[in-house]
Amino acid sequence: MANGISHIGIPTGKLDESKAFYQALGFQPVLDTTFDHSSNRVSFLECSNLCLELYESDDVQGKSGAIDHFALDVEDIQTVYEWLCANHYSMLTSGIEYLSFFEHGVAYCIIEGVNGEKIEFNQRLKTSHIGAK
Repeated sequence: MANGISHIGIPTGKLDESKAFYQALGFQPVLDTTFDHSSNRVSFLECSNLCLELYESDDVQGKSGAIDHFALDVEDIQTVYEWLCANHYSMLTSGIEYLSFFEHGVAYCIIEGVNGEKIEFNQRLKTSHIGAK
């Protein structure tokens, strides 16, 4: 079902400082944008096959374990979503949601793991989606 890790989401109250920190460790910026539903900034940085999503948030824990979520890359979000629902996973999103990140947007859904962790299933779209916000 999953092709591998898509990204790790890290909330921050200090986006510029966080970007500089990870760039000093060898990460390169690949996308700087804002969330579609707010003016909060988000930056994606990559190092080899690892992608970080740093995003502005007022709800930053600032302690060990403060990573908000990890995302798995999938080819067919609709099939994954249907399978998750059929197998009674605890859904945290209202169906499949869309963001206009990257060239054509992304489609995703999020479940809750046994320990309260958030697991996102993420598909980078190959064509633009009308429902992308």
